[in-house]
This record gives sequence, C-alpha cells and structure tokens, in this order.
Amino acid sequence: MKRVHTSLLGNSLMVVGLVLSVSSLLIALLSQAQGSIFTESWATGSVLGIFLGAFFWLMGAQISGREKVCEKYYLLRFHQRHPHRRRHP
Repeated sequence: MKRVHTSLLGNSLMVVGLVLSVSSLLIALLSQAQGSIFTESWATGSVLGIFLGAFFWLMGAQISGREKVCEKYYLLRFHQRHPHRRRHP
C-alpha cells in the first residue's frame, strides 16, 4: 500500500506542477497585453510560479519513481545499440 500512496502523491505533485506552470505562463502572457487586468507585479510573480511549477513537477517525478524508469530505459536502449563499445581514456 505504501507504493500506491507514494505513486499517488508523486502523480498529484506532477499535476500541481503542470497546472501551476501553465497558469503562470498564461498570466505572464496576458499581463503583456494592452489594457490587461494583470499588472507588472503579476508578471514578476508568474515567473516565480513557472519555476515553482517545474520544481513541483520534478519533485513529483522523483517521488513516484518516474525519473529512475526513464534513465533506466535510456541506458538499456543505448547499451543495446552499442554493446561492445567502451570508452578508454
């Protein structure tokens, strides 16, 4: 059950990060429009929101274990293409 809860927590953090990044990006873009209701302080805060969203996304990927799976499959795919290739200094 612990694995299910950590996976659920990681996925929910990834969703929060995605929503925060996309909404901050939209606020940053809309604040540049003429006659917008968003002021420049909103634009400055939205840049911080983009980075916080990316941080939550990466934290959720680390907790749910998705980051390790992608690295593992990349290494397996790379070594299957070049099994005898080794780097010597």
